[in-house]
Amino acid sequence: MNGGARLGTTAAALCAAMFGAAFLIKRLPCGQDLETWLALGLVVCLLLIALPWLLNRGASALIRTGYSAAALVAGIATWVAGFHFASIPLLCRLF
Repeated sequence: MNGGARLGTTAAALCAAMFGAAFLIKRLPCGQDLETWLALGLVVCLLLIALPWLLNRGASALIRTGYSAAALVAGIATWVAGFHFASIPLLCRLF
């Protein structure tokens, strides 16, 4: 498998795992679910930014930067979709 295919497969697996984790995080107690979801989204997005620099070393810096940006957009879209479809509450209680 070449660098681009390996990068795409790894990024897709990370996004799928994050989306699936949303439904598990939904079951956490009020307050912990949103904090955990935010932390998971941050970690996955940072990993998606770093992946092109780690897995595709033969490409130029401009290409790796483009791959990083595309992976970050995919990660943010997956994070928002998981937040929406799993119905993670934004505010559990007001007081």
